[in-house]
Amino acid sequence: MNKDAFLNRIATQVGRPSRLTQAPSRDVVGIPDFWREFRLAQDERLARFEERFTGLGGEVRVVNNIAQLQTELAEVVADMKPQRIGMWSDAQLEKWVGGSLAEQTVLKWGVDPREQFSSLDIGITGCSAAVADTGTLVLACGGGRGRSVHLLPPVHVAILGASQIVTRLGEALDRVARPIEMDSYVHFVTGPSRSSDIENDQTIGIHGPAAVIVLVVKEL
Repeated sequence: MNKDAFLNRIATQVGRPSRLTQAPSRDVVGIPDFWREFRLAQDERLARFEERFTGLGGEVRVVNNIAQLQTELAEVVADMKPQRIGMWSDAQLEKWVGGSLAEQTVLKWGVDPREQFSSLDIGITGCSAAVADTGTLVLACGGGRGRSVHLLPPVHVAILGASQIVTRLGEALDRVARPIEMDSYVHFVTGPSRSSDIENDQTIGIHGPAAVIVLVVKEL
């Protein structure tokens, strides 16, 4: 059976007199205007992100300012009693963290030997954006922002300001899809790592962290 006969046979079986030879006309191409223009207020974005992210097995802790962030981060780390922590070598992130990890062994990507990052207990990163609608973190990696910091350890702690939470994925893409000097790797994190086999038996933490904790600072 040749190609035309085969496709015409399929068309007949789905109730068409013959197969389509031209693409049907479309009233809307790309994102509909109502969705492109849809925006939530900042408080609504934070509430929706928290709902979606925690619904996927992640954890969100909201603080008001940098001082509270540092206290919360110190408590999160102390509860886990890690032997080794990895962190992005990022000036803004280091400013936010401050001296909250002074009593811990902290490795910085791009400063300490990379092979040491294969045995981290906790990885701490910043964030390029977060998507309220899907509960997704967007991490653009490059330079001192190594992806091993959040992919290899069993626990990933991400720090971001409430103003970094956007409503839609398209808004987040606008922030990272730069035509010049675009980052080498952009990772979308929607809760802890999940993997399922052919029988749909799900396992957490096989191809990434088993726990993801997001610290959101309202005044950033």
